Amino acid sequence: MRNNIYKVRFLLNSGLWQKHLIQKMVFRELVLEVDEDNYDDFLNNGISVLNFFSDWKMDCLMIFPMLEALAEELNGKICFGKVNVEECEKLAEMHRVSKVPCVLIFKNGELVERINNCDSEEFLRERIFCLI
Repeated sequence: MRNNIYKVRFLLNSGLWQKHLIQKMVFRELVLEVDEDNYDDFLNNGISVLNFFSDWKMDCLMIFPMLEALAEELNGKICFGKVNVEECEKLAEMHRVSKVPCVLIFKNGELVERINNCDSEEFLRERIFCLI
């Protein structure tokens, strides 16, 4: 509960809340929820970007707008997904995700890139575009 209060304060004080809410409403379907049931289908789509996150960590909340903007920009050329590590522990263990956020990039089902510290949308864009 206490972490949620800090998240709300941060979003309100920084002015990001408007952008965050607008993006959540508009781009929700561009970043898919991935779990054990749809994981294999998700990876069978050429290039796939999978974000491992936790609801309570601020760094994870800050990466969502970056992924959503890239998903909109690439408009279906690449699949974007997110995995909640608390709900899908097996997937996190399988990929040895010990710190979140962790972005994994797959090409034809094979892991080609692991990004543990993503500071900017430009860095993430660069890593993805070099694979296209």
